Amino acid sequence: MLLLLSCVAPEPVVKPERGDSACEVATFYQDGDGDGWGAAAVEACDAPAGTAGRAGDCDDARADVAPGMVEVCDGVDNDCDGAVDGATSADLRTFYGDGDGDGWGVEEAGVEACAAPAGTAERAGDCDDARADVSPGGAEVCDALDADEDCDGLADDADDSVDAATRLTVYPDSDGDLHGDPAAPLAFCDPPAGTVADGADCDDGNALISPDMQESCDGVDNDCDGTVDEPDAFDAMVWYADADGDSWGAEGAGVEACDAPAGTAERAEDCDDGAPGVNPAAAEVCDALDVDEDCDGLADDADDSVDGATFGAWYTDADGDGYGDPAAGMGACGLPAGHAADATDCDDARADVNPGGAEV
Repeated sequence: MLLLLSCVAPEPVVKPERGDSACEVATFYQDGDGDGWGAAAVEACDAPAGTAGRAGDCDDARADVAPGMVEVCDGVDNDCDGAVDGATSADLRTFYGDGDGDGWGVEEAGVEACAAPAGTAERAGDCDDARADVSPGGAEVCDALDADEDCDGLADDADDSVDAATRLTVYPDSDGDLHGDPAAPLAFCDPPAGTVADGADCDDGNALISPDMQESCDGVDNDCDGTVDEPDAFDAMVWYADADGDSWGAEGAGVEACDAPAGTAERAEDCDDGAPGVNPAAAEVCDALDVDEDCDGLADDADDSVDGATFGAWYTDADGDGYGDPAAGMGACGLPAGHAADATDCDDARADVNPGGAEV
């Protein structure tokens, strides 16, 4: 029997049933996937379960495949038009003519399809489709051909794609000190002005800071060696060991540094670095210890630094009569020879003339 399929249900046919009863018989189509479209025809008075009134389903096991469905690139005839992944697919991609087979096509030669046709590529932008080494993914080469291998519009230019074996690495030298910024390397076939081969500048904005400069005590790494204010700074000071903490260091070999190391002092000349009260700034004290407190080389000597509480005043007694000349005094810790504590002699050249003498 020849069965004609149609998207429109045929007019019902009246056929007699058993006995005297009769019903209007119609054609229905088995719809196994429940998408409203059937395949095999079934005649009945009423629609049997699992049937549909429309025929034409080309895959009754998939509800997403039926007439009227949207064709997509999935290897299936989604709309049952007899074509798989046809030109009407909703998710067609554009492919470009790729004559040199480098995976990059020419922008003007695009064609839409589900899969790449032979001799095409999905990426466009090739600036020379006759050379497989020229494309947006190519490496710029420093050569005499002056070719734009990476299709960026420039030949032998400075960019990351320049062939490492042929390019020169240089650094910008903003401050003109002939040392460049190591954080901004550039690749050039022909380095431009303002770039240098040396990339060791630690401050490319200051011409007074570079590996050629000498370190100074200013809190800056002037010579770019990674250390700030090291001992070889030209203005480093000499510091002396100060064991007693009196701000005076012991004579001897000091250490050079920009700042005072712990346990040192800027001034030397301490004659006893174990006694805080003994240093060139201390006051000489008249005591039985016979100590040179002010480090002048003399103990208990008469000088301006002698402690006033223990210092004595003595007067010249030239005639030895026990009375001194009030106009010729001196300070000392003890009575010096040829001096007297009494300053009332009115003639220090005559021993018989003094406040204790007899008037004649």
